[in-house]
Amino acid sequence: MPTRLDPSRRRALLFLTGLALAKPVSAIQPLPRDLPSPSATFELKPYDVIDPPVAGDARHVRLFFTYDCPYCRQYHNGLVQWGQSLPKPLQFTVVPIITSPENDNQTLAVYGRLIAQTLDPKVLPRYDLAIFNLLQGDTLGQTAGVGELTTSHVLSALVESGLAADRISGFLESEEMDALESRISNHAKVISIYQIKATPTVVVSGRFAVNPDHTNGNTSQFLTLLNGIVSRAIEAGGRHGAA
Repeated sequence: MPTRLDPSRRRALLFLTGLALAKPVSAIQPLPRDLPSPSATFELKPYDVIDPPVAGDARHVRLFFTYDCPYCRQYHNGLVQWGQSLPKPLQFTVVPIITSPENDNQTLAVYGRLIAQTLDPKVLPRYDLAIFNLLQGDTLGQTAGVGELTTSHVLSALVESGLAADRISGFLESEEMDALESRISNHAKVISIYQIKATPTVVVSGRFAVNPDHTNGNTSQFLTLLNGIVSRAIEAGGRHGAA
């Protein structure tokens, strides 16, 4: 059964939309220039193999994360920037997951991200940063995390990201919101579909799953490993295409 947004919560969302106040969001840190690029050749290291591979994912690279995971925040900006640099025909997608139906923080955060993605995907980096900071506190340690995420927090993050409050309000009352609610359960199902063992996890071609544990938390080696797997996936795709 998909997770549904009950009428009282939706009314609260509509009411709070008008109260959400935008606050400055700190700048996203760019990826260091000396990190390896996806076009280079690398020696592969251990990774997890998804068996059977996820159907229809041969050209997809997916980043799975949770907003309450410290390692996800640590790696997020670099992995997103890396993913956006991948060559065609690969498609990069960022997917927040819900690890438990009782985790309201994750569920509300995913609701907000789906709203942002539907209304204007360009605001997603700012939304992600705002939610990371809300749940974990700012990176300077000056503000603690909220502990319990509320609809007010999520709506404030949406406004902070650059979405107009009246546009959010209109969306919440639209039929599109009903369709969005039906997608929430997918963010829990992916854990078993992609056999996710830890976050963040990057899955390449629906077959190779990599997380920072594979490189003992070394960021540069982690991206090097990913590049090697991507190169292998591109070569395999070329062979299949030529067959």
